[in-house]
Amino acid sequence: IVRAIEVISQIGEPSPLQEVVVTVMVTRVGQPLSRAVINEDLKRIYNLEQHGQKQFDNVEVSYRLAPPDGVIVYIRVLLRKKIEAVQFWGRKQIDEAKLLETITQKPPRLLARSQVGADARAIEALYKKEGHQFVQVRYKENLELLEQGIIIYEIEEGPQVTIDEIRFVGNTSYTDSEVGGKMFRTHEAFPVLESGVFNEEAYVEDLENIARFYRSEGFLGVVVETESMAYSDDKGSMIITIHIVEGYRYRVGLVTFAGNRYFSADELAARLSLKAGESFNGARFQADQQALRDLYGRDAFIDVQIGEGGSGPQIAFELDQPVLDIHYDIAEGQQVYVGRIHIEGNKYTRDRVIRHALQIYPGEKFNLNRIEASRSNLIRSGFYDDVKITIEKRVERTRVVNNVTVTVVESDAKVAVKEKESFGQFSVGGGVSSDRGLLGFFSFTRENFDLSDWPKDWEDLLAGTAFLGAGQRLNLTVAPGSEVNTFNLDFRDPYFLGTEYAFGSNLFIFERERDEYDEGRAGTDVSLSKPLNEEVTLGIGLRLVSVDISSFEAGVPPDVVKEKGSSFVGAPRISLTKDTRRFQNMLLVYEGLDASVGAELGTAAFGSDFNFIKLSPGVNHYTTIYVDELGQRHILKSSFSISLIQELGDDIPFFERFYAGGANLRGFDHRGAGPQQLGEPVGAESRILGSFEYNYPILGDQLRGVSFLDYGFLDKDAFQIGDPRASIGVGLRLFFPQFPVPIALDLGVPFLRESDDDIQILNFTLGGGL
Repeated sequence: IVRAIEVISQIGEPSPLQEVVVTVMVTRVGQPLSRAVINEDLKRIYNLEQHGQKQFDNVEVSYRLAPPDGVIVYIRVLLRKKIEAVQFWGRKQIDEAKLLETITQKPPRLLARSQVGADARAIEALYKKEGHQFVQVRYKENLELLEQGIIIYEIEEGPQVTIDEIRFVGNTSYTDSEVGGKMFRTHEAFPVLESGVFNEEAYVEDLENIARFYRSEGFLGVVVETESMAYSDDKGSMIITIHIVEGYRYRVGLVTFAGNRYFSADELAARLSLKAGESFNGARFQADQQALRDLYGRDAFIDVQIGEGGSGPQIAFELDQPVLDIHYDIAEGQQVYVGRIHIEGNKYTRDRVIRHALQIYPGEKFNLNRIEASRSNLIRSGFYDDVKITIEKRVERTRVVNNVTVTVVESDAKVAVKEKESFGQFSVGGGVSSDRGLLGFFSFTRENFDLSDWPKDWEDLLAGTAFLGAGQRLNLTVAPGSEVNTFNLDFRDPYFLGTEYAFGSNLFIFERERDEYDEGRAGTDVSLSKPLNEEVTLGIGLRLVSVDISSFEAGVPPDVVKEKGSSFVGAPRISLTKDTRRFQNMLLVYEGLDASVGAELGTAAFGSDFNFIKLSPGVNHYTTIYVDELGQRHILKSSFSISLIQELGDDIPFFERFYAGGANLRGFDHRGAGPQQLGEPVGAESRILGSFEYNYPILGDQLRGVSFLDYGFLDKDAFQIGDPRASIGVGLRLFFPQFPVPIALDLGVPFLRESDDDIQILNFTLGGGL
């Protein structure tokens, strides 16, 4: 029988927590002793918390007999002390604040002695990430200090180990640089650019990256391991030798299908890039699976699975024979129809604005390609930080088709958007442009604008919730500069008066001080367009502009002198565009094309002093040619455009002609390529421009690189192929989320040019896509 329960400290003194401890115990004085109950009591006592932290480091039980039939239960508790300080002896290379962030036992927590050792290991791990491969961390097991709440770590940092050289042995199929390029976090030391600090965790990951690369290229039995790590005498640097056993490179044997009823085996095989007899390639293998899913997805088989539970194709191979067979076991499922479409997350944006961008409609069959197009349309609007389109639970519903009642599988779609926190942006700043000299700018842009949503009160206006939600766009830009002054007021409404027509209006003033004369323009440009289907749009527009040429200096070209004074251009236009682009984010296009053909007529019927016709077909095409191990896209963009202007009775004024150089023909100065008079550009009446640009990630999508080939043909007469120009180069694309306008830096070197062309190797542009 339990005669008494006493709570004592580690040194046997009565504990002030007697009442607290006894309260949570099931064991009671006067009741029979149960060791099972006592064990559960110990757990409850150990889990007692104060301010969210456990109070005890240790809880023990002991007994003393109390004759004739009793026992006294002693609960010995080690009360956690409040941590007063943490000291790091020997610390030199890493800031104390960073060490404190790494550990759990620090003020004002209660000291959990069992965690101090774990914290010491965490400190070692941090040092090793910083290259201190030989670090040792110990904590002083001083009971007196621990009782005072003081923790002391003794640190022997050792040298920071850098990598002098990485060597490869056994790589016969790929060069050292090709293999080394798959090590994303481990690099040799290089002054300024690469520190080359050794990180064991990163190194192990990079060995797997090399192995993953080999396996993706068909070397399924590859082994990648460390052969040696040779340290310098002071342990401060090392040479790593990596041994690669490549093994066989497997080629594709049989490719078979099962479970396919809707598409024949020949139709499926035609979608595959990996054919029998070719070397196996992991990226193409993954792309083939996606191609089959896309094929089924376009015909509403959105639940199609390849392999059991979607596990993928089966691969059969023998280690001693470099041939593998691929078997696609396909569970097609049923065709699914679109039910209701639910919109979520749009606090300000009208539902109709979102629905207008969608290419899926209730009652139709689901098409995964149209779902991606819908997501891409919403992303490129610029109103949302994130867009997700998901397909909800399947249900069977009856439907009347051609007077026959049928049962179909139907599913609702959920469109979830995350609106940007701010739909309006002020930008004030200045800079220097390779094309425009010194400049300053003030810009206000209101995305998702609503001209009809006037503020209800001052609070509505100041909170930014007025003039919002209709998908319109308003931009005001004022940019004074040393050479160029501009004013621009632009308004766009994609759903003009609630219709499918898109309306645009632009008011502008442009003044430029050139070396020999000044040029000023003021006018407006209005447009109206209507989509003919999901990809094609028909548009009309009218450009009205007043032009003033003045302040002549010596050496002004005759074609410029001829236009001295004021003149007016009135020109209606018509255009047809096709846009199938897919956007990873608002700035990065990874697939599709945007093509257009337009005609503009300068005519006295609209007050024009000049009569002409302009033709301007062009296309930009985007293809993802590779997706790397980190899921980042490598993109090829090809561009081609033709610009022609033909006079209808009068000469073409120089300010209506076409120019090249700068952003549209890199390596040449702004307007630096093309016909000249007295050494000054006067424009071409025939221009062909083209470009091939390879765009690849360097640091995610925040920093991307490009390699390009630009070319052009310019001639002073229309419908003539002029003298060729061409350049090659490299560049960078920088994008900062806090400043959502990309910066393009390009270094271009002309290799086809005319002797009087003006060259500019470095070109930079603010704005435009990645």
